[in-house]
Amino acid sequence: MTNRTATLIMLLLVTLVNSLLWSAVLPFNSGNDENLHLETARFIGEHGRLPVFGPGKDAYAYFDQELGVARSSYALHPSLPYILGGFLIRLVPTRTDADILHAARLLSVAAAVATVLFASLTAQVLFPHHLLLRLAVPVLVAFQPQFTYITGYVNNDAFATAAASLVVWLTVRRLLAVPGEDWMGTVSLGVALGVVILSKFNVYPIMPFAVLGYGWSRRRQLWPMLRGLALVGLLALAVGGWWPLRNALLYHGDWLAMETSRTAWLAVDPAYQSYAEKGFGIGSVGLLGIWWIETFDTFWAAFGPGGRHVTLGRVFYLGFALIVLSSLQGLGRLLSQLPEKLKRRADQPRAIVFLGLALFTTGLLLLSLVNSFVNDYQPQGRYLFPALVPISILLAVGIAHFRLAAQSSGWPLLTTGVYFIATNLLGLWGYVLPAYYPGHGTGAEVLHAVAAGNAWFFPTPVLSALALLLFAGVALVVWSLLRAFQQASAGEHRRSDV
Repeated sequence: MTNRTATLIMLLLVTLVNSLLWSAVLPFNSGNDENLHLETARFIGEHGRLPVFGPGKDAYAYFDQELGVARSSYALHPSLPYILGGFLIRLVPTRTDADILHAARLLSVAAAVATVLFASLTAQVLFPHHLLLRLAVPVLVAFQPQFTYITGYVNNDAFATAAASLVVWLTVRRLLAVPGEDWMGTVSLGVALGVVILSKFNVYPIMPFAVLGYGWSRRRQLWPMLRGLALVGLLALAVGGWWPLRNALLYHGDWLAMETSRTAWLAVDPAYQSYAEKGFGIGSVGLLGIWWIETFDTFWAAFGPGGRHVTLGRVFYLGFALIVLSSLQGLGRLLSQLPEKLKRRADQPRAIVFLGLALFTTGLLLLSLVNSFVNDYQPQGRYLFPALVPISILLAVGIAHFRLAAQSSGWPLLTTGVYFIATNLLGLWGYVLPAYYPGHGTGAEVLHAVAAGNAWFFPTPVLSALALLLFAGVALVVWSLLRAFQQASAGEHRRSDV
């Protein structure tokens, strides 16, 4: 086994253990709409079919008196996360509410491991000669505090992030591959896009990124390109096309069921209006400012449903802001070199990859902004998670090219990785546990409190073992980062990958 493989396996195991601990710690419904997500997965698990949406049917909308807003079932959302969650529920030997909850949460935990795997594979393709960047990218994904949080409860965001990360890896691999026929890559991309169709609406912008990337990789082979794109489209429809077809048959031609959802929403809350309908535009300075602040905070660390967040101290968000600003400075330096790199045949594919990742991330951010004003005003950073791997790549590359990096041989990137790890651990042990289990400390006593409500899934010995494995694994990850940093300092990376 090579050092690269051993390091990847270690990081995947640490990700698994960390997500399992978050899954054990978070009480039911401490994540956004967990009760509604679980309701859909549980229905499928118990009835062996998808729920039908409508008045008097299996699922519908209702008005939440406590929150003063309309709520709607997730029966109209892409179904694969709920089908898989229902399958996991059916495997549980006992059917207590706690067992069903933790069985369904396992899908989010698995999605965490898959996302880190695809992040690592993408980084290996992008940075074959830069060990520190190759390791930093999956570390930033694995220890992004908000991502670990969403992998601890029932939702469709974690699965959608994994699906998008798979497509990013397949697209980047194709863009940087030697030109020629690669039918396995074509088939894999088509199947992956079919999974995207079945995952979540806000992942759909990854599809034009993948299609354009595939087309560019074969731009000098017109007919092979067209045949390949046709195969990708056919496979995507074969895997995911049944879901919009079912919607069209059940909901009178509403292929994505969006109009059906809005009609139900207005039926239970006739007075509802979006900000655009109230006359507020995207240029409304006050709302726009709030949107940016809340999106930033909830992208990094906001542990709880909207309006009831458990947050870190403000100084930690300042740390994330400094990291982002430093990365933007480095990316600005790279952007000035982009026209020259696009002209050089050897550098062109990698330059196209970074440009595509940046455009996809920017487009997803703008779509989230527009949706908040024209549809449902919810500034939530998790809506950007389909671009989590691209964001982590761009963040790492920008930090690596921060203006001090040339004199420091990679210490800004090392510091960023350690900061992510520290805030992730602090989020769980310093904020979430005290918030949800007050008066129990953060040691053995609090693990007993967590185990008390988790049936046979997480007894105290299992939780204690997971905690020990997590801290041991984190120590190994930090050691791996230090080793990569030392190799960078020794000048072993003589060729730039970016």
